Amino acid sequence: MLTKEQFDKHWKDWADGAPKVDRFLITQDPWELWTFCEFLKDYKTYLEIGGAWGHSIWFAAHAMNANYIATIDLCESHSGPFLASVVSKLNEAICPSLLYTGNSNDLVDSVKEEYEILFIDGKHDYNQVKRDYENYGKKATKAIVFHDFCQPGPHQLLTEIGVDRVWYSNPDNGFGYAVKFK
Repeated sequence: MLTKEQFDKHWKDWADGAPKVDRFLITQDPWELWTFCEFLKDYKTYLEIGGAWGHSIWFAAHAMNANYIATIDLCESHSGPFLASVVSKLNEAICPSLLYTGNSNDLVDSVKEEYEILFIDGKHDYNQVKRDYENYGKKATKAIVFHDFCQPGPHQLLTEIGVDRVWYSNPDNGFGYAVKFK
């Protein structure tokens, strides 16, 4: 399990060593991500849609006493190799870890396992968030977590389906987490 001291060290390591992307280094708020890690500590399986640079899955794997984790991502040329490296390292050091490469719409039948936690953080327009929720929500056994729920697409869907818990440090930054328990 990840302690706050370990989290702070890992956060600094990411900040010092992660590739610089546009204006963001890590597209997370540290307090929000720490709260997410605390939320995950009692779960053992995790599926993420939208792995990007691997920040979320890396922190999730370290926060959980994970049996297995997976991420789905387009693996674009600017982030895919880094994400693949993160998943490989997690597979060697933490638990069985899998990277599904491609569009989440095309991979539904490839994901056979159920996961306690589904983390939706892919494309943030309403139609895609809704498709990910409908396609993968049935594979979640405990909860569905939406990242960036302050953005219009996720926010619209969550207004329709309702949520059980939210946390965010600043609604203007577009981040935030929302949880819908099963």
